[in-house]
Amino acid sequence: MKIYLMGGLGNNIFQVLATLDSEHKAFYTSFLQQRNAITRFLGWTIHENVIEQLFDLDVVQPSGFYLSEALDVLMLSCSKILGCKVLSRNYTNRTPSIKETTSSTVLGGYMHPVSPEQFNVLSTKRHFFKASLERVDQIGVHIRRGDLGDNSALGLLESETFNNVVKKEASSSGYPVLVYTNDKDWCERNLTFDYKFSQTSSGFNPVVSDFIGLASSATLICSNSTFSYTAAMLGCNEKVLVPSPFFKSESIYVPSNWIPFLAEYE
Repeated sequence: MKIYLMGGLGNNIFQVLATLDSEHKAFYTSFLQQRNAITRFLGWTIHENVIEQLFDLDVVQPSGFYLSEALDVLMLSCSKILGCKVLSRNYTNRTPSIKETTSSTVLGGYMHPVSPEQFNVLSTKRHFFKASLERVDQIGVHIRRGDLGDNSALGLLESETFNNVVKKEASSSGYPVLVYTNDKDWCERNLTFDYKFSQTSSGFNPVVSDFIGLASSATLICSNSTFSYTAAMLGCNEKVLVPSPFFKSESIYVPSNWIPFLAEYE
């Protein structure tokens, strides 16, 4: 079973959790995370492959252009239209029965939106992490550049709304606030609460370090991103706050013990 890792770490975690305990050996490839003729043609955003720092698995990194990969990508693109059962671009609808896949199955795609059934299946697999998570008395705040622009699908969290949510939580808990972000300039211009930026843990890629930090925060305040959503799903947080609606154009499952706050999209 071949798995084409796509997108950033949050989506890669979904892909791995859905397949790593399949009865058919999963073969992971970073072909669609590399700059090559296919990803250039698709206009793909390239994300660094760092999944091996979280899970005990090997990811093949093709060094050239291969016809089989090109054919796979073509079929993955068409399967969303043709409704193919063997090749699936968006396979979340099959997550609970992923073990029914065959050894010849090729999987790719993005994992959201996530249903309650899929959430329950995937959230039981945190034991596959290489590193154990230890709760830290802090408020982890995730702010991602991709969620701050004019994106018709994801929407845009208003900075005032986000500031008020963090201020209220910091006042009630007394925990220090750590911001995990890939856009420090935006944060310095727009955030009005007291905070410090996260520091990369020794031995980890910065993206992996941020994921572990968010997943370990006693209180986690998510952006509308699969990265922080996945951290909350697999983390040891006492309290999770999420924007609602999570995505502007899609519904996504939010557990009853998570606390939604109104995302007033601009």
